Amino acid sequence: MYDNEKFYVSIANVFANLSFLTPEPEKKVSGKENMELFSIDFSKERKGKLYMKISGELLSYIHNTISDEPEGFDETGKELLNIVCGNFLSDVFTDKKSFKLFPPQKVESVKEAKEPDMKTEVYFDMGNAEFFVFLEESK
Repeated sequence: MYDNEKFYVSIANVFANLSFLTPEPEKKVSGKENMELFSIDFSKERKGKLYMKISGELLSYIHNTISDEPEGFDETGKELLNIVCGNFLSDVFTDKKSFKLFPPQKVESVKEAKEPDMKTEVYFDMGNAEFFVFLEESK
């Protein structure tokens, strides 16, 4: 079993450091918001995939905080996921092993058939983000 609390804190710290956002204690936005889905694969000592499902309004806010460009929301989502993945791997797997991150992708759906090994959600006034980790079995 993995530490979802460390996973949550790691993600909350990325949002705080990148876009000066502090998560709310509970969901404030209805489930009707437009959601974007991104994934990133990682390998080496631990191998798996991290998904980020983020509201369009939250992604737009982050994009406007870190970029002067009027477009490029998908690139912002990919970069955010890349940062989250690098931080979560070093925070959750404290053995400080090295990891290889593959380029993040915008995807249409979660492909894994099993339940995630780790899952957390962060809530903000302008939207929410969910994160799912699927780890491959060690050989």
